[in-house]
Amino acid sequence: MKINFGFKLAILWVIVINCMMFFLYHRTEVSDNWQEFPSITAKTWAVSKEKSLLPYPAYWDGNWYLSISKDGYFIKPGEESNVVFFPLYPLTVKMVKTITALPWETAGMLVSIMAIILATSFLYKEIKEQWDKDTAKRSLFYMLIFPSAFFFSIVYTEALFILLAILCFYNLRKEKWWLAGLMAALATLTKTMGIIFLPISLLAYILKYRKVRANVLWLMLPIVSLGAWMIYCHYQLGDFLSFVHGQQFFHRPVGGFSWSGLWSAITIGDKTIMFIDSLSGLLAIITGIILLIWKKFTYALYVVLGVLIPIVSGTWQSMNRYVLVLFPMFIVLAIFGKRYTWFHYFYSLVMPMLLAMHIIQFVHFAWAG
Repeated sequence: MKINFGFKLAILWVIVINCMMFFLYHRTEVSDNWQEFPSITAKTWAVSKEKSLLPYPAYWDGNWYLSISKDGYFIKPGEESNVVFFPLYPLTVKMVKTITALPWETAGMLVSIMAIILATSFLYKEIKEQWDKDTAKRSLFYMLIFPSAFFFSIVYTEALFILLAILCFYNLRKEKWWLAGLMAALATLTKTMGIIFLPISLLAYILKYRKVRANVLWLMLPIVSLGAWMIYCHYQLGDFLSFVHGQQFFHRPVGGFSWSGLWSAITIGDKTIMFIDSLSGLLAIITGIILLIWKKFTYALYVVLGVLIPIVSGTWQSMNRYVLVLFPMFIVLAIFGKRYTWFHYFYSLVMPMLLAMHIIQFVHFAWAG
């Protein structure tokens, strides 16, 4: 594959973002007074003053993924358990660790970094073929300066998931149904929301053929992969839906939605981060509606479902990270940035500052998404 702008931009971004994280970790500090952050316990919040060189790539969820890579899945009744995290990413990390003999955290970072480099390369091609080069470049730029973009380079699933999402859409557009189904199945094994590629793929198929043919069966692969995961959970952990039932211990109970709860969620914990989470969710919903108006139906469904699934748990928490993989959102923003110069400058100035703020939060073990 020819090295395109997206590939080159991602290489530069990886260097810059990791230099930022390293510098901000070693040259900034935050309060260790846990009472300022009532949603975080004192034990979790406390930041060691004896800083090591590079501890932050596997903070928070990253530690859970590495626990799966190292020791497999477990359930602790009534407590947080790693079964809520899907298996493809930790399996990939384990494979890279076995091949390279790198430290676990480094292996995880390598998986994420390689995934985001490939993702931006394919995304550039995907957008350029449907719009133009300028829109493609601007979309990538907007995505990589988004406040939660640093998650693409650490031990989190966002980079792998967006790569699979882009490949799924690319193959749907090229009518390579078996490849699209395979990418959708792998995405389903990466994050909870991956199953949304089933209705998205079926919608793309119906819009193309207006009827059902035998090759539509390829698009059923997400059901196969999810079913395999459920069977594993049943035989190894005693519950087909253990990954669902475990969510309540992470404060995301299935069916926990209420409008009042969604509103009150903005006022708990770090109010600044929660406010940005809420705005991120609303921004995604608005761009999803715009895509629908533009008749980009599969993109619109991806964005809207990608927001609604986390909201079902009744909180905006982590929404700034969840919307990061909804790349059509950044296409809409790029088109607006191209039309309205003030919007481009506003976005280009504000987002990097919020990105730096989120990095400072995260590298000091504070909640940032």
